[in-house]
Amino acid sequence: MKNKSIFDNKIVKIVLPLVLAFSLWLYVVTVVSPGSEEIVEDVPVSISSERILWQRGLMIKSGSKQTVNVRLEGNRADLNKLDKSDIIVEMDLSSIYEAGSKHPTCNVRVPGNITAQILGESLEIFVVERQEKQMPVTVKFAGNTPDNYVRGKVTLDRDTLTVVGPKSLVNTVAEVAVTVDLNGHKEDIEQTLPIALLDRQGMPGA
Repeated sequence: MKNKSIFDNKIVKIVLPLVLAFSLWLYVVTVVSPGSEEIVEDVPVSISSERILWQRGLMIKSGSKQTVNVRLEGNRADLNKLDKSDIIVEMDLSSIYEAGSKHPTCNVRVPGNITAQILGESLEIFVVERQEKQMPVTVKFAGNTPDNYVRGKVTLDRDTLTVVGPKSLVNTVAEVAVTVDLNGHKEDIEQTLPIALLDRQGMPGA
């Protein structure tokens, strides 16, 4: 008796094209799927034009560290390759010319053939007038020198510092000071000291 090929079976001939067609459809839906959508949450917003505010005597007081949710649309293959770090959201400050509460435009960029849209309400930042002033550094002393020792001359690597910040805070700074602790020292002291911004009452301010 002659052996029959599997392809002589009519059932197999009918089923095989269906299986191939289904496999192709499955590939298109799960891998290519041109109408796919994905929402990425908490994408950080960067500020690329803050220098523009400085040139206008302004600065951001609060609201500079924010995140947004972004809707992505494209084929599934491209979306699967995309990493959160590939989504760039930038805050545009070029239209801000005065202090106050502002809602600047945010632009989003993604690589490839993917469209992106920022979801939710616009972000709010608070812009204030910027002030800077150069001030001398005052040296203060804490403690006492040991017996038979006297305090020598103090030399600073910087005699002045520039204080920069919101105008309302910078104007409260009356003195820039460092404090040297003399207790227990019998030799020359070389230290890196923290800087204190003091108000008119000698209290830490800005």
